[in-house]
Amino acid sequence: MKLAITGVSGYLGKKAVEALEREPAVSDIIGLDIADPGFDSSKFRFNRLDIRSPDLAGFLKNARPDSVLHLAWIFNPSHDYLMMYDVNVNGTLNLMTACRQAGVRHIVLVGSTTCYGAHPDNPEWIEEDHPLRGNPDFPYAHHKVIVEKFCDQFEKNHPEIAVTRLRACIVLGKNVDNFIRTLILVRGFRHALAKGHNPAIQFLHEDDLARVLAPVLVKQPRGAYNVTPDDTLPVRQIAEIARNRFFEYPPWFIRPLMASLWFLRLLPVPASYLPFVMYRWTAGNSRIKRELGWQPAHSTRSALTSVPGIHPCPP
Repeated sequence: MKLAITGVSGYLGKKAVEALEREPAVSDIIGLDIADPGFDSSKFRFNRLDIRSPDLAGFLKNARPDSVLHLAWIFNPSHDYLMMYDVNVNGTLNLMTACRQAGVRHIVLVGSTTCYGAHPDNPEWIEEDHPLRGNPDFPYAHHKVIVEKFCDQFEKNHPEIAVTRLRACIVLGKNVDNFIRTLILVRGFRHALAKGHNPAIQFLHEDDLARVLAPVLVKQPRGAYNVTPDDTLPVRQIAEIARNRFFEYPPWFIRPLMASLWFLRLLPVPASYLPFVMYRWTAGNSRIKRELGWQPAHSTRSALTSVPGIHPCPP
């Protein structure tokens, strides 16, 4: 099997290559990115190419991958919203169109459980058939919803192409470098939590996400799969494990404060992220266990404490 990976130079791309170079079914790995990955392997070769490029279809026709793993996505919030949209939405749509034109038979999209949205009426465990409500003012989640809706129509129009959607919760680990890690490790000021809100949060260990890739590429299942651990942690306990001091403030006070700090570039996340630490948006993993035989090897707690700088403490 020949595999192409977009966004291969990111931390998830590196984990994917490490995991799949040991998979006998994968013979060649073609990495695509605009930045040099800084690593190599016996099965891996790198190509500098933007997923928004009009040359993408031609490249895929020549490379002839059996499957494409799509990891090119801007996760960290940006003040350049148009650029985020262009990469996340237009880039993904360009990739899927290029895959169709090149005759690729299997596409794996690594999505996010943020597509369900953080809402006060969410069920305790969200399953894959739950409405994708996102949070329209939080770009990352909103872009995931747009892409998912495009996938719905794409799958109807092109049944010859198997599309696997992996909806992962927040990924943490020693290699992860995202704004969640930054928020958790911030020292020197008191974290503000929304008074009266202590939702359960899920963290997926990077190794668990990497381990699901081989069975997905071999079985090429269609549809969406939540990739989440079995357990959760309350947001206050997360702050305690990270040894962060915090105060509780009413949401009406925190939101304008976050908006101001974001505007001044003193906070790595906009105020629109606030609902995700106010309301539960935890997703169940029964389908991926049942159909792909995947089991999380790590808990939410162990994913959190695997981050360098956070030292495990007794539960």
